[in-house]
Amino acid sequence: MDYWYDIGKGLKSIWSIYEIGCNADNVGIVGQNLTLIYENHWGPEKVSCPLPDNPTWRELYLAADNLIQLSGDSHHIFIERFTDRGNGIYELSTGS
Repeated sequence: MDYWYDIGKGLKSIWSIYEIGCNADNVGIVGQNLTLIYENHWGPEKVSCPLPDNPTWRELYLAADNLIQLSGDSHHIFIERFTDRGNGIYELSTGS
């Protein structure tokens, strides 16, 4: 937890996926035109952002934090899951 806390200093969100341990390596998502979407939140609309090819966990954290801020939902800030929706689209799930 301390590892992800240190990475998240200055961010609005909190990393809550501890199964991967202390791992800022590549996630294993490979492809072009990858997109992270965030739909299930209390903000007014769906938000999304591009992901780099073969992102690291840290890059996913930063992208997720960006989407949480863009969503306008300041209650659901715990990053819990990234779900493969197919065709290079990954969905962010958060909790409170």
